[in-house]
Amino acid sequence: MSGDQGDLSGKTFSWRIAQQLKQAVFSRKLTPGQRLGTEKTIAEEFGVSRMAARDALRTLQAHGVVDVKVGIKGGVFVSEADFTHISESLAVQLALIGVESQELLDAQTAIELSAIGLAAQNADEATIERLRTEFEVFRATMAQAAEDEDVTRFAGAALKLHEGLIEASGNRVLIGLFSSLTTLLEPTYQEIAAKQPDEQVWQAVHRVLTSHEQVLTALSEHDAVAAQGVIQERLGDIRAVVAAMTPARPDAAA
Repeated sequence: MSGDQGDLSGKTFSWRIAQQLKQAVFSRKLTPGQRLGTEKTIAEEFGVSRMAARDALRTLQAHGVVDVKVGIKGGVFVSEADFTHISESLAVQLALIGVESQELLDAQTAIELSAIGLAAQNADEATIERLRTEFEVFRATMAQAAEDEDVTRFAGAALKLHEGLIEASGNRVLIGLFSSLTTLLEPTYQEIAAKQPDEQVWQAVHRVLTSHEQVLTALSEHDAVAAQGVIQERLGDIRAVVAAMTPARPDAAA
């Protein structure tokens, strides 16, 4: 694990250890579940105090890089992949920097168009069948929502459809990024629905039912262009609604 990391003058010992171990993970020299030793052996290997090693491990643990286990078989281990941790952390950071609804929708559009293209290339019959099953669940959910006169179910159910399309791409990066976005997108979708007359929300439900059927048909025919066109139009409608709901910035005309 040890080795020269270049000029690290001015950096603390704990920072150097954390940086080196992270770089080893990024370069895949370390693998998930690999045992790195103990706090004591890591301190000895890097030639630092146990306090410096402990501080580095705390930082790495907070970032989800290592797990520290106690007991006879304990020690410091490279963390196993955890998409939930990654997605929640990214969602928190996006919320803290104050991303706006249009930025979220821009990101959603970019991710979905890429994912749809991959899904059209790679989706097999089992994947298409899964997507159709998810679509029927959406249809049933919306039928029950209509019977109960409850438009609030639309946002969450619609996002589930979008998640299914992303998963069909088979690209874990896109899946992880979209998982982060959905945490922030659902409140945006809920706000859109809450500010629209119920009649318009039910019209949107009908459009989703129609357009999603078209997407599934295009995917089953491996027609990426057609599938992407439908999704782009659908998300464009949502962007237009959000734009109409968003007050103009005071400096917009400057």
